[in-house]
Amino acid sequence: MPRSVDRSAGLHFVYRSPYDGPLAKRVVSLPDATVLGWFQRAWHAAETSESALAKVYGELGGDVYSLYGLFDEIQEDGLPPPAAMADLAALVEKRTYSGESAFDEHSFRRFTDDDEVELAYYFFDRAAAADRRRTAWLFQEDWLLPDTASSKPTFANPFKLKYVLPSGGGEGTTYACLHTFYDGESLPGQRAVIPGVRLDGLAAYFCNTAPTRWPGISPTYIDDWPWELLLLRAMIDPGDTSIEPGLARCARYPLLRVGESAASILGPSSLGVGPHAAARGEFLAAAVKFEAPASSAESKIYTGTHVAIASQHVNAEDWQPWIFFDDLWANSQPELAESLLRYTGGWDPFA
Repeated sequence: MPRSVDRSAGLHFVYRSPYDGPLAKRVVSLPDATVLGWFQRAWHAAETSESALAKVYGELGGDVYSLYGLFDEIQEDGLPPPAAMADLAALVEKRTYSGESAFDEHSFRRFTDDDEVELAYYFFDRAAAADRRRTAWLFQEDWLLPDTASSKPTFANPFKLKYVLPSGGGEGTTYACLHTFYDGESLPGQRAVIPGVRLDGLAAYFCNTAPTRWPGISPTYIDDWPWELLLLRAMIDPGDTSIEPGLARCARYPLLRVGESAASILGPSSLGVGPHAAARGEFLAAAVKFEAPASSAESKIYTGTHVAIASQHVNAEDWQPWIFFDDLWANSQPELAESLLRYTGGWDPFA
């Protein structure tokens, strides 16, 4: 059964990092009542103990990039503890690696990078956590998502999303949240909507649909298909009744290497934009110089009737999840659906 965050805890910490498991994040419950209270407690510990950093990271479930700069300097420079959230934000800005902060009385959010990938971490108190339209996905810990559905239209998508065209021509809508990255640009992700088809019809849609192109710009130009969806389309066999076999083939594809390379002169988004029968050959030709990821066997893939997830273990460190769900799934858990779309669209869920 899916696990959930300890709602009785006063404070929650989330570390958004591709190093931290299939959902590319770490979730921890803390005993403190407020964000400022946790930092003040950790601050006083750092003033009196050289092992304070290890204790801080122990509470947070492991390393949190850039926080070490703050706690390392507490003893060395005699930094006073923050008396207010604005003080905390100023100290973090001055004493940690480059990034961007946002805060209010109930939360502190930080965007940074480790020179390899982009990262974010969040502290939320109970009041902030209660806004589940923004936090439900942050607190999702189990990569296996509930495959429930409802025909009652309780989900109203509040975002302006890119539509994958042409439409499937049937009932329903499928949403794609793609957390793929290369060249270190790991946040936030890509969102796409496929109108006129639900998850159980997606394999047939990919096999029987050619992406809408805009020849006035270039013969291969498409504006609406993320290249991850072009890859998935190419990896679907005509006899596949779901997208699961295609997701498994994608997991064995050298996604990072092709994305980072100049294997295609026009870039990866130009691959597989023509007839379905030719699409796989184009992707395989672009990957001929690269080996399949050695860690691909560890990838996590599940396809239900209304929700699917493929968390690709693209190398020894990084996880890159793709999540698909349809409108009936979103009706069943509208807060989780909205928060996932929000999470995929920006690093700060309270922006």
